[in-house]
Amino acid sequence: MAPLRHFLFDLFLFVEALPLTAVNFTSAYMNAIRKKKKVLMKCIQYVAAHNFKKVRN
Repeated sequence: MAPLRHFLFDLFLFVEALPLTAVNFTSAYMNAIRKKKKVLMKCIQYVAAHNFKKVRN
């Protein structure tokens, strides 16, 4: 019976910690996206400029 009780207790702690983890993960993910977006925009502008030059020539 003890292993089950330990398992349920671990599960309870896990569920308790889940919302906090989700919030932290989401904010970290959003920050990463925000940083990547700048890089992404530069890449898109770069590619667009090159394609535009090719089209014009």
